[in-house]
Amino acid sequence: MRSIVFACFLSVITSVGMAQPVEEARDAYRAGNFELAFVLASAAADQGDPVAQNLLGVLFLHGDGVPRDVDRAVGYFRDAIAGGNVLAMANIGDAFLDGAEGLEINPEEVFDLLETAAAAGNAGAQNGLGLFYHRGVLADPDYARAMEYYLMAYEGGDMDAATNIGLLVLRGQGVQQDYDIARQWFELAAEGGLVRAMEDLANMYRRGVGVPQDGNRAIEIYQQAAEAGSVLGPYWIGWIYENGVPGVARDIDQAIYYYEQSSLLGDDYAPLNLGWIYEFNQSGSPDFARAFGYYQLALERGNTEAYYELARLYWDGNGVNIDLAEARELMELGADAGWPIAMNDLGIMRWDGIAGPVDYVGAESAFLNAIAEGYALSAMNLSDLLASEENPAQNIVHAYAYCLLAIDINDVPDDQPIFERDCAARAATMSADQISEATTLRQRL
Repeated sequence: MRSIVFACFLSVITSVGMAQPVEEARDAYRAGNFELAFVLASAAADQGDPVAQNLLGVLFLHGDGVPRDVDRAVGYFRDAIAGGNVLAMANIGDAFLDGAEGLEINPEEVFDLLETAAAAGNAGAQNGLGLFYHRGVLADPDYARAMEYYLMAYEGGDMDAATNIGLLVLRGQGVQQDYDIARQWFELAAEGGLVRAMEDLANMYRRGVGVPQDGNRAIEIYQQAAEAGSVLGPYWIGWIYENGVPGVARDIDQAIYYYEQSSLLGDDYAPLNLGWIYEFNQSGSPDFARAFGYYQLALERGNTEAYYELARLYWDGNGVNIDLAEARELMELGADAGWPIAMNDLGIMRWDGIAGPVDYVGAESAFLNAIAEGYALSAMNLSDLLASEENPAQNIVHAYAYCLLAIDINDVPDDQPIFERDCAARAATMSADQISEATTLRQRL
């Protein structure tokens, strides 16, 4: 899932009465001249100026004008904090809550810094404390405390807090669920230019949550978000055109266009969706080679779902030469990444001895892992495995119990009659006592 957006770093460098080099460093930063900002801030930081030290922390944290170096960023933030700079406290908090890669810091320390900054009136730090309570970083979530700090931050001018208030109200967390009030908070933050608020507002229209489902209105707001720098804006426009939403008919060409725009901005799901479109004949004849390229791109960007998609192509020889060993390795990686469908197909590969020896125990383990994630097809496959005469651990009673489980947890309507038919056929070969024992066992699964 995508993370909550936090206070913008562009406002962290203001200070009254700065020395001239720091003022010039700030102006250079805001103008996007990061190299000059670094030179000017370095000179002032060497003289112990905490504002300049904070600015250097921001530059190193984001890799603006300098190689990204989280350790150096934190070092400069700590120097600034030692000089009494409250903004540096808030910036460490933001970096932690935003999941900055490579940041190693104690959550309790971050919380203490945010408390200090919040007490000094820093709205970003107040929003950060709200996030600590909202997410339950140090303890169970406390939505009432989260709301308290979000409201405090909003009163201090933090529009991220307005969006976070909207999320609490939308989900009914700590307050009565009210879609209309949630929408108003999102609208307020969106009018203030907050991209995530635009995305959340558009999501309501795309899904029809608290408002009539309206694809055109959703696209309009997603466009505004995209113009403000959103990667998700063009992605969701592509999704609307791919799937069709009331008011907007399916248009695969338009879907491809917007997914490509999102992909160019670095999104990791857009190339995955493009792969599906090209593979499954939604844009004409299947183009497996192009699908393969998009799946690879998704994986390079960290989308582990692509392990499964690439494994299938290697397994079937679509777009690439058949390579069962590569398919098996990718399927194992997909399963390790937590994808139930990869766990299921890994079970099949182990059962059939694909790119390795037949492994009934390993197959059962893979199916059980997928079942634990609610994947009904794996329950049906495990039923078949346990009923197989070739399986040394054949157990008809357990097979039927998993067959019943598949029926109970299935959420794919087209599969239900198939599951029911197969379970009925299995029951026809069993005694009444066996069926009774399996039914009892099903309740314990």
